[in-house]
Amino acid sequence: MRDETYGKKFRRIRKLKRLSLVKASTGVISKSSLARWELGYDNLSWGNVLKLLDQNNIYPDEFIENSEISYLGVNIKKIQSAFVRGQTSLLKKYALDALKSCKLDPLNEKVFFKAAVACDLYKKHTNKSICPKRVQVKLRLYFSNIIAENDYWNYKNIFFFKNVVMLLNGKEAYKFAYDLLDYAKQENLEQSGFRHIVLQALLEATNALIRKNIIYAKKILFEVKSLIFSDYDSLEKIEISFLDSAIKFIEEDETAELKALYNVLDYLEMKDLKYHLENNIMILTKLYKNIEFDSQIWEK
Repeated sequence: MRDETYGKKFRRIRKLKRLSLVKASTGVISKSSLARWELGYDNLSWGNVLKLLDQNNIYPDEFIENSEISYLGVNIKKIQSAFVRGQTSLLKKYALDALKSCKLDPLNEKVFFKAAVACDLYKKHTNKSICPKRVQVKLRLYFSNIIAENDYWNYKNIFFFKNVVMLLNGKEAYKFAYDLLDYAKQENLEQSGFRHIVLQALLEATNALIRKNIIYAKKILFEVKSLIFSDYDSLEKIEISFLDSAIKFIEEDETAELKALYNVLDYLEMKDLKYHLENNIMILTKLYKNIEFDSQIWEK
């Protein structure tokens, strides 16, 4: 992973802890490799980054939050808020505005990311695409390059994939999700502070694939279930339950599990999540059964 943000962040923390390059790197990488990474001149795999954090008692989530979310999350806060509130018209406006900015400044990564996320959330909510072909092609190339570089699934790229996977076609979404899954297992990320974002990205991919290719969706979901879950993965367990229930609804017209899940969400007062899951089912009903959603379907 070559990224000045992370290296510089680690260097600041190391100096605050009064750790020498030798002490911080011993048993993981060489002193010179650490120095070059801190200055943005060299690559480090996420596996080695995690080992460095663990060895030097640096909590991974804190390290990542300060390095990436300030750059990625704040940039799309208004768009995410419109999505959570189901404000379709506003969401579309944000998407079109972001696309216009992207066209005026095509080399700006933040602008491109914002446009792609806005289009993804609009499609996720409406199942209608307003994403131009040029953006889809750029996304395809972006993630193809990640695979080509073999170990470049850093936090930013995982976060990005999670938030734009709806814009990829079924074959692409499956290919990139499977590569992320393999990378996570290879780096033992299921045991690290990156588990949450990896699981969320794979579940978002599964959700997108249910609309595009249900066979691919079932394959990814099966692999996700094989990962080790902790007591802290309660939200992921709910999402897996929904995805399982959605597939059963599509294949067997079975609604009992969905109704049971909605009852749980009512009990937990998770209204926003329930709303978006119900919206998903409305879209799947239209896609697979070629009918508009009818609330009476839950009375079967």
